[in-house]
Parts: sequence; structure tokens; C-alpha cells
Amino acid sequence: MEQSLLIRRVVSADRGPVRVTTAEVHDCILSLPTDTFTTHELAEVVQAAHPGKDLSQLEYGCRQSLVWLIRRGHARPTDATVKRQAPTGPYWATVYERVWKGGGVDCALLNRIFMGC
Repeated sequence: MEQSLLIRRVVSADRGPVRVTTAEVHDCILSLPTDTFTTHELAEVVQAAHPGKDLSQLEYGCRQSLVWLIRRGHARPTDATVKRQAPTGPYWATVYERVWKGGGVDCALLNRIFMGC
């Protein structure tokens, strides 16, 4: 019996997976000096924690995390857009803004204020 070669299709990327957590993105949003930002700006900040990783992969992870944060009210898209230049040509990027949320309720402080205790 003839030994036939087993053809196996292996898909591999030239880069490993990049994991960007939502907590990282949220911390980056809070650390930005302005209230408005793009996902590219977020990816540049996240890149400091992931040296050597491709910026486009980090930006993709930031977009995924930003969707989760938008659904929970931590950020929202604005009507503004920014023109960016990519190797394939120009594109328009959405500008987002952070939403400031209040902290937890201090019931003891409220009781002292309203009850005079």
C-alpha cells in the first residue's frame, strides 16, 4: 500500500492574538486628557501596556470593548467625525465622548444631612 500524504490545512496568522480587556479600555478613557476620543487614540494609549503589538489589532480590541461600554452608558458616539489616512486610503472615524457616572450612594451621609443625626 502506498503512503499518501495527509493534507492538512493550517491557518495561522503572522501575529498572535491580542487581548484587550474592557477594564483596560475604560481606564484609558478615564485617563485621557479630553472628553472626546477615537478608537485610534485609545489604541495608542493601550499600546503602552502591550509593547510590540500591532496598533490595528489593538484598535480592533478597543472597538469591541467600546461597544460594551456604550451599551452600559460609560461612553457615547458624537455627531463629529475625524478624517484619518490608512494605507488603503482615507476614511472617516467616529468621535466618542466619555460619560461621567456618579459614584455609589452614601446612605450614612444622607441620613446625617436629612435626619440631623
